[in-house]
Amino acid sequence: MSQQRIHVRTVQRPARRDVYLTGSLAAPVADDEGLVAVFAELGRAAVSQRCAALQEKIHGRFADHDRILSARRRGYASAGFDPEARPTVIDGAPCVGGALAGVQLFGVVPGGDVTVETIVAEGEPVGRRMCAGDERLVHLAGVSGAPVRGDETGDVSAQAERMFRRAVALLVAEGLEATDIVRTWIYVPRILEWYGELNRVRTAYFRELGLLGGREVRLLPASTGIRGRRAEGEECFMDVLAVRGPERAMIHNARQNEAWEYGSSFSRGVRVQSDDMPTLYISGTASIDTRGETVHVGDPQAQVLETILDVASLLDGQSTRLRDICHATAFCKDEAAYDSFRRIVRHLELDDIPFVPVWADVCRDDLLFEIDCLAVTDVSSGRSAR
Repeated sequence: MSQQRIHVRTVQRPARRDVYLTGSLAAPVADDEGLVAVFAELGRAAVSQRCAALQEKIHGRFADHDRILSARRRGYASAGFDPEARPTVIDGAPCVGGALAGVQLFGVVPGGDVTVETIVAEGEPVGRRMCAGDERLVHLAGVSGAPVRGDETGDVSAQAERMFRRAVALLVAEGLEATDIVRTWIYVPRILEWYGELNRVRTAYFRELGLLGGREVRLLPASTGIRGRRAEGEECFMDVLAVRGPERAMIHNARQNEAWEYGSSFSRGVRVQSDDMPTLYISGTASIDTRGETVHVGDPQAQVLETILDVASLLDGQSTRLRDICHATAFCKDEAAYDSFRRIVRHLELDDIPFVPVWADVCRDDLLFEIDCLAVTDVSSGRSAR
């Protein structure tokens, strides 16, 4: 299919095989049959890998969410693929135009002592769990801060606190704790209006949980905070990834200070290592310097390059390269940022990185571009995991 690229990254671990699939669009796809074909091709790739889905993110134009989900059902069915996982559908309008920007799917090949099951709460699927020996991985999809019956408080602060508390309650029901969270993806429709308040609520709750205390910082998750909305219409929602078993550690960036130093309670990235192939969860990264200040204000090309260098620095500190990236999202504020992104990716010969570019406001009005990503490398051999 000429308008779609299917990127497949596989990681063969001692006890299981991980699969990272990305369907990225190089040209607009808006008609129903075209959307069905996109998901059919992605489904065939998943079936060929014998992949059981743990996480699925769909980035598309808000007005087309229902059509996208309908096309997903038809396309996957035609490919004989049942993802079971509840997808998170995010208003990430495609930079190429059309209805759909791309799909990111993470799964594993079950078998032996590797099992994948759906998590159900109050009769609804809320995520997926994987168990592999002593390792447990839980992904929660679209945890909402929306009011519930009997608790109609709808202001942004109450919704943010409710979102974090719901996520932790779901993890506790799975036998995990807040300290097991390694990654969050937080979507806020009006991010430029109240991102500071979201950070205040998050910091207060993390202190209550003991993740922050005085000058001491325990394991803070990697995180993305970006503009995004969905049909439910809440002020915020998020995906959560928690891991029990493997060694985990925050990673640091020589080119940037720590986000918690300027009031954002997340780490620049988290390393999860259960074998010789660590997984690096890289937070949403933008053109911010060692003092936490925006640099290259008003210059989209310089901001894009600065962001890529910052991500490269995070990965390099873990003996990992940009080409080891398995999933990546590029958030572009405007046309100039997207054009700069395309030029720089082409110039640096990074076309094989599975970017999904979308339109989105970043957490500061003067930030024009952001990247988040996940990378895996085989540190025992010095080779990328493919």
